[in-house]
Amino acid sequence: MRSEPLIPNIPGLRRDLLAMGLLATTSTFAMGLLTPILPMHLDAIGIDARTIGLLFSVAAVATAIGEFSWGWAIDRVHLRLPMAVGTAGLACVLLAFACTRSVPLLFTLFFLRGVTFVGTVPASRGFVGSTMAAHQKALFLALYTTTLGIGRTLGSFSGGLIAKEWGYVAAFIACSAIVLGISAIGLPLLRASRLTHYAYQMVSLPGWQVQHQARSGPADTASYKAQGLIAMLTFVPVGVALTFIPLLAKKVLLLQPSDVGMIFAISGLVSIFFTVPMGRLSDRYGRRPFMATGLAIVGASLIGMSFAGNAQTLLLFMMLNAFGTAIFSPSAVALLSDSAPPGKQGVAMGLYGLCEDVGIIVGPAIGGVLWEGLGPAPTFWFGGTPTFLAAVIALTAIRRRAPETAIATR
Repeated sequence: MRSEPLIPNIPGLRRDLLAMGLLATTSTFAMGLLTPILPMHLDAIGIDARTIGLLFSVAAVATAIGEFSWGWAIDRVHLRLPMAVGTAGLACVLLAFACTRSVPLLFTLFFLRGVTFVGTVPASRGFVGSTMAAHQKALFLALYTTTLGIGRTLGSFSGGLIAKEWGYVAAFIACSAIVLGISAIGLPLLRASRLTHYAYQMVSLPGWQVQHQARSGPADTASYKAQGLIAMLTFVPVGVALTFIPLLAKKVLLLQPSDVGMIFAISGLVSIFFTVPMGRLSDRYGRRPFMATGLAIVGASLIGMSFAGNAQTLLLFMMLNAFGTAIFSPSAVALLSDSAPPGKQGVAMGLYGLCEDVGIIVGPAIGGVLWEGLGPAPTFWFGGTPTFLAAVIALTAIRRRAPETAIATR
């Protein structure tokens, strides 16, 4: 058996993957910091749960617009543009959060937060997907997701500590400074101008021809639609979790910001630990079973949170949620990349992200109404239920494609 390097030996590719990873991780560091403390900050300045839900839904609408727009643009513009907007632009928005308590301005900032953050998502996903052969794709996407998870975990941990010691405003300012500093290092490193920058060198690599041939046939429209529906259903609980877990921790369990940050950080470590092994297993045994299993675990964890009566129970279900996400995520993104034809990786990732954002729009908006009217338990039941339907769709409506196992045993 001939051993092949995980990253192809192409001049410049490792540097560009490093730059993309650094910038994307910086962006997720910022979002990781915001996740536990932003809802608590809004509650502390007197914003009610219904309005908080609407604010996060507005951010998701902006993200949906950004996913589609950036997904279209990154096949046509230099990759530095979306990566700069997703890091330096996001840092400016973070700084503005520290300076306002006006509800109309907060809606504007949440919209800008969505548009800026998402600049890095289709670009980095598409670049990884377009430079990896099919039999290593889920593994490398898992490594990429793990790297982002490290940034998210560090953000959650540091945000909670800073907020406890110096307040929420200090956390926003510190995060903005860190993101600006790292983006100043990462952006000059990025030399690739397009997702297809290395296409000519890639076609001669082992396994690439098989992947290319598998993609060159007619599009599997039914599977594309099924993957989009799964994304929508899957990100309803994501929207609920990002918005209402911090409120559950602060208002119901009476936890400190540092405790909430620690819970998010520990769950992030679970994701970091399991994502790579799950991606490797997905390359070997197929995407769909892992997608369905992960979805079922995510749903069960959200419903379990409705019973959380203390920090330890909440942590347990957060860890279970992270474990389910680690099973689902690399398989889902790799399956989408397997299906996308050459030159359309950016559009495919952007449209998939658009479907994710529909779920994030619905989750906080309805969740806020349920929280105000019925309390936390129905909110988390609502968040967890759609993933079970998504698991059924993953097993029944997505075709098993050749790239899943075409050369996995070479």
